[in-house]
Amino acid sequence: MGMMIVHKLGIRIVALFAVIFLNGCGGLFGTLGQAGLQNELDAARENWSVAEPAAYLMTVRRNCFCPLGGARVDVLVSSGQVTEVSRNDTGEAIDISEGSFYPSVDGLHDILQDAIDRGAHSITASYHETMGYPVSFYIDYWENAVDEELGFEIVELHEVQIDSSP
Repeated sequence: MGMMIVHKLGIRIVALFAVIFLNGCGGLFGTLGQAGLQNELDAARENWSVAEPAAYLMTVRRNCFCPLGGARVDVLVSSGQVTEVSRNDTGEAIDISEGSFYPSVDGLHDILQDAIDRGAHSITASYHETMGYPVSFYIDYWENAVDEELGFEIVELHEVQIDSSP
C-alpha cells in the first residue's frame, strides 16, 4: 500500500514537471515563446507578400466581448485597403470607419506583431500553409485580466475581380 502511494505521488510530480517544461515561459496555452511566434509571423508575412491577390473578399469572425463579437463579417479589400465591410448573415453595411475593427490581412498581421512586441501573456496563431494569412489567432494580453482577449478567425478568403469602370 505504501509503495502504491509513493508511485501515484511520483506520477503526479512527473506530470507537474512535464506541464511546467512544456509550458515554458509562454503562458498557459502552449505558445511557442516570442522568438517562435516572431519566426512564424515573419514566414506568414513573406508568404502573403507573394500570394496576396490585388482584391479579395474574406469572411472573418472577430472573437471578443465587443459589438458583433462572434458574428461573421465580410471584408472586401482592394489594393491592400479595406473598401467594404458588411454582415455576412444580412448583407447590412458596416461603417467603413470601423475598418480597423475588421482589418485587411496586413492589418491582422500587424495586430499579431503588436501583441508580440507588447509581450502579451499568451498568443496562439495558425496560418494558411501557402498564402500566409492568419486562419485563426487568439491573444490574451494580461494573464489575470478579464475581457481584454482578442481573437480572429478567417472563415473564408478568395480573390475577387473589382470592376473599375465608371
